[in-house]
Amino acid sequence: MLFSISIIFSFFPQWHWWGIDTAKSFPLWLRFALAIAFFTALLPGVSASLGSGIRSISEYDSKWKLYLVYWVICSVLLAAFVVYSERNYLLGDGFNVIGNIASGKSFSATEPLDYLWHHWIFSITSGGTAGAILSYRLSTYLAGMILFAVLFFYYKKRGNTLMGLAVAICFGAFQFFFGYAESYTFSLVFSFLYILSARRDIEIQRLSLMTMIWLIMAAGFHLMSVVLIPSLIYLLFLRVKSRSVRMTIFGVLILAGIAGIIFIGKFTSLQQIYVPLWPTNYSPYHMFSIAHLKDLINIFSLNYILILLIPFLWKNISDAYKRFYLWAAIPALLFVIVVDPKIGAFRDWDLLAIASAPILGMLLTLSENNKSSGNAGNHALVLPLLIFGFLHTGGFIWQNSHRDENYLLFKEMVQEDPHYSKEYYKGYRNRPWGYLAKMEYGDLNEGIRAWGVRYQGDPEDDQNTTNLAGYLLERGDADVSVSLIRGCWKRLVAYPETIANALSLLNQVGEYELIQEIYDSLLMMGRGNAEMMYDLGVIKKKLGDIDSSFYYFDLAFKSMPSAPIDQALKFYTSAFKRRYYRMAEEGLTRIYPQLPATDQMAVGRLLDSLKLIRDRR
Repeated sequence: MLFSISIIFSFFPQWHWWGIDTAKSFPLWLRFALAIAFFTALLPGVSASLGSGIRSISEYDSKWKLYLVYWVICSVLLAAFVVYSERNYLLGDGFNVIGNIASGKSFSATEPLDYLWHHWIFSITSGGTAGAILSYRLSTYLAGMILFAVLFFYYKKRGNTLMGLAVAICFGAFQFFFGYAESYTFSLVFSFLYILSARRDIEIQRLSLMTMIWLIMAAGFHLMSVVLIPSLIYLLFLRVKSRSVRMTIFGVLILAGIAGIIFIGKFTSLQQIYVPLWPTNYSPYHMFSIAHLKDLINIFSLNYILILLIPFLWKNISDAYKRFYLWAAIPALLFVIVVDPKIGAFRDWDLLAIASAPILGMLLTLSENNKSSGNAGNHALVLPLLIFGFLHTGGFIWQNSHRDENYLLFKEMVQEDPHYSKEYYKGYRNRPWGYLAKMEYGDLNEGIRAWGVRYQGDPEDDQNTTNLAGYLLERGDADVSVSLIRGCWKRLVAYPETIANALSLLNQVGEYELIQEIYDSLLMMGRGNAEMMYDLGVIKKKLGDIDSSFYYFDLAFKSMPSAPIDQALKFYTSAFKRRYYRMAEEGLTRIYPQLPATDQMAVGRLLDSLKLIRDRR
């Protein structure tokens, strides 16, 4: 059923069920080929033959054949990691983290080990943006190989390794191993190691040091892994029987949780982390909005689509395992439900993949304990699961390995997502999106549209207004551009860099009178400097006010002793010709010691002439 739905929805991408329509990225012939292969593998006779064949490979006597098949598949996947590495850094905060690593940043309060690790890898690359991207690619390939090794050595019955690999491929988080530029990859691997180690602890009724280390490492690579702490408490309580000790531990953990929330609150607004229960003045996106419910369906479809199999296999494991997996998965899924994907769920899908490790561990345990595992039943599902994973997750990976085509898909979804509406925090998400559209993809019109939405939401965001004016001018809409600057320049004077950008724009369209008005305002505020005096002199000259232009040029050269001497000489010679004798005499006298010997003789004669003129007066 899931395979059929995925194929059908792939023909209707305009419905924006992006969590299930991932096959849309594949050409039509490949979709049909996968469908034929999938349904053929489910035919009773074919299924029985496949199950028997894979079981024969998995038997103990044929273990080297199994090892060969498993690692050949893993080698093919590793090659795919490299060939189909992510080239769409719009996913998550891809561009942001790449920029951070490229700039030398080595610490983040929420991902300390991840930044430290990538900073180290970056230090041995050629540097720059390419070096930062390479650091993420190499790290994800390594993480993928670690996952393969973990799956291989996890199973006591090595015959189940192929099943484990097939299940893992069906998770959207498998994208993390394809050169993914974000801080979730190693956190996922260590979370998975924690889940597997905890499974062993349940068998021996104790909490091992290794289990705690894996969780600490997961949280060190990304702090959000602390959502797995309730499952750690469950493991701890397996050994601790004293009610008072349990309550003490619980109290300490509650206090630690409160301290953690306060700590996080210092770096970000908690109000923006969670989805509000109902519409607010700053967000139309709320817990029961159609947009949020649709996002949840998409996220669950992309990241946890095999969760639908759990009810059919739930009876196969003991109560101890059931309780542990519930304590691990439910807090993580609650996190997915209540956290606001503030850059849009289709971009923030990685943040919302937090429950992948516990659900994957749960499915592996369920499949391993399936009563049919002793015959060909389980093995018969390996190939169909691999084909489904190739269609579902592979379509998502294929999509993200194609830069420009994927940008067009993202642009369409951004334009309809409420997180990019003028009502959502006054459209503030459109500022970074507009920048990416223009600077990374050369889409000027999309940049204008995005910053226009932000302008509608908050006309007093003067940085946005100035950027919008610049984009409009670049497109040829000079009148609209000038109108925007004219409406906000009195606020811009408080921000030197922003007002400088605005003056540059006005100068390009010849709005000299408005530039003069802005400069006059800056001078009244005591914000004058040599560069401004010189620019004002240029403006006065263009407006035909020659006296004022010479006055401001003179002020500029007086304020800038290090000005090029040839320019100063040329200006004061011009002042002499214009009969600004006093200005010329003072200026030439001031610069005389700096002149080369070849010019000093001529300037000396000119100064003698100026003294005679002064004496006659």
